[in-house]
Amino acid sequence: MRWHTRGVLLQDVGIVASSVLFGLLHPLGLAYVLWATAAGAGFGLLYLGTGSLVAPALAHGTYNLIALGYLRRRSGRERALSFETWDDGSREMAEARLRR
Repeated sequence: MRWHTRGVLLQDVGIVASSVLFGLLHPLGLAYVLWATAAGAGFGLLYLGTGSLVAPALAHGTYNLIALGYLRRRSGRERALSFETWDDGSREMAEARLRR
């Protein structure tokens, strides 16, 4: 959807409609669509305020990086908690990881 990411849609339909479309392009559940809509509005305001796609692109990339780190860390905790048996000392290592 390059037409959306390059600010064309924002200029054609405005910030509200383009933000809603941005949210709908992230269908991970209603709460996330609403969150993405709000984020899309923020990215749109960054674009309108700077006149450049650099700021919203950096903001989007930063958000993605933080979200990926959170999901990877959360995924590791769930995996560590899912083991039923611990016979090789890995339980202590996993518990130490969880305390970080």
